[in-house]
Amino acid sequence: MTDEYVDKMKKENYQEYICGEYQEGRYAWILDNIEPLETPIKAKGQLSIWNYEIDA
Repeated sequence: MTDEYVDKMKKENYQEYICGEYQEGRYAWILDNIEPLETPIKAKGQLSIWNYEIDA
């Protein structure tokens, strides 16, 4: 994150800003043009890398 990005989040998305840890040097995902999957993938989310199985 840059100082400019942190300032923008503070001004434009204050509620999200106060719930996060926004400071210069941290990483952030900027998602654009997101499209939902036609068929969802059933997966249990965890804090580590996960595997999933496709039922055919």
